[in-house]
Amino acid sequence: MAWKSISPWVPLGEEKAQNVARKLEKELEKVRAQLVKTAERLSSEEFLRRAPSEVVEKQRTVQAEMVFQADRLSRLVKALRN
Repeated sequence: MAWKSISPWVPLGEEKAQNVARKLEKELEKVRAQLVKTAERLSSEEFLRRAPSEVVEKQRTVQAEMVFQADRLSRLVKALRN
């Protein structure tokens, strides 16, 4: 789900802002859950030993992207809540 088009500086009514914030919070929960799974996978010695280096590197890239996405979503929610 791409939230690039949503800006916390676009004037929204209070109810609409809270609805958007709730949706973003749900998306943030999903991203955080995926981050936990990815971190567990990358901390597994067996995974690191058995997986091809390309797969490990891909997981690290995905993890970095999810950290960025979680941060962005978190800031958007905070902006909408204030």
